[in-house]
Amino acid sequence: MADIYTLLDRDGNAFRVMVFAPPEDRRRAVRVVVLPGANCEAVRYRWLSDALSAEGATVFIPHPPILEHPSHQNPHEKVEAAYVTVDQLVKTLAMPWTDDGEEGLTFLIGHSLGGSILLEYLDPAQAMADPRSGVGAEYKPPAAIHGGVAVGASLQANVMGTGLPWRSNDSALHKPAKLPLLFVAGEKDEIASPDIVAATVSRYTAPTALVVQKGANHFGWVDGESTREAHALDGAASLKPEAQKSGLLRVAAAFMSAIADDRPDRIANALRDVAADGDTVEVR
Repeated sequence: MADIYTLLDRDGNAFRVMVFAPPEDRRRAVRVVVLPGANCEAVRYRWLSDALSAEGATVFIPHPPILEHPSHQNPHEKVEAAYVTVDQLVKTLAMPWTDDGEEGLTFLIGHSLGGSILLEYLDPAQAMADPRSGVGAEYKPPAAIHGGVAVGASLQANVMGTGLPWRSNDSALHKPAKLPLLFVAGEKDEIASPDIVAATVSRYTAPTALVVQKGANHFGWVDGESTREAHALDGAASLKPEAQKSGLLRVAAAFMSAIADDRPDRIANALRDVAADGDTVEVR
């Protein structure tokens, strides 16, 4: 059962955060923040949070409200949408998560827009350039993280057939030097195709990893559907949603375990050990 908390963003807008606590006898000093895609309700990632909390992690999922945001096509125009923001992530990371104040490991997993927010959180220039981020000038990420998993996400300028004027397609992207990032792409994803995701990966310094799931599409990583989502722009999956989700869970868990065990040199082997037949794994 999830606990629901209400927080305020920097503009005074309320947003909810679902918190999934692990069983007391399995609790570990690990927290995971799951960042939802645009117009994807937090509860649609419960399949992921339940699995991670069962293994001992405390899992947080911010649930953004439907508000007016700058549009993709023209930042001076507004559209109604539920967009997770960098500011909401900052507020979520400030929530207490251990009874005794013990410091542990923090991981971020973001799908679609949530994956882009994860990457913006780590790169102040990207966060401040995005008019939807909710952060001000001289922003710096306030909490250190130990690994990030961006799923069906990029920081390329071309998004769903339009160009985001605050992004570039080839300038270097920044993260803490030794921070591992895992990117997961779907072979059939036509919203964040493997080529687009790979272009973003190439703009980072190592360590990075890219797993392309054979037959996966963009919305196979979430439960259910929403009329606000761009399903018409997605490709047709040849992989069943259950297999797509379980494949993501395996590679994300293997990635985080290698970091938790302080063996980042084992990330490549860990990912290859759990990847499904036909998946591709590139690590540098």
